[in-house]
Amino acid sequence: MAGGHDLVCVYPSDLDLVPESQYLMRVGLRQRAPWTTKNLAEIRQLVRSRNCVGVLPRSMCADLLGDDAFRVTRLPQPRSVRLLVQSHLRHDAVTRAVVDRIRDCFGTLE
Repeated sequence: MAGGHDLVCVYPSDLDLVPESQYLMRVGLRQRAPWTTKNLAEIRQLVRSRNCVGVLPRSMCADLLGDDAFRVTRLPQPRSVRLLVQSHLRHDAVTRAVVDRIRDCFGTLE
């Protein structure tokens, strides 16, 4: 299998239109994948084990990017991210803290 790995982690077929699934289909890995999950933490754990192939958002694999044991391929079509906040929550202190934290996390990736 891909690079000698026994396992390929993919999203379920209801997510076949997202860029990650499209890429795995294009390179022929989606069809051979025995492991299907929407759980990114599970995919990350399996990728960290160095025994599988999987697609992770940059925010979940930043610590792995500098590890020479991994071959990182950036997707040609990145996924856009939108943060929507309901108007009645705009002035809520907890909501504001969460929104600020999310912006800080994603801001470091640009």
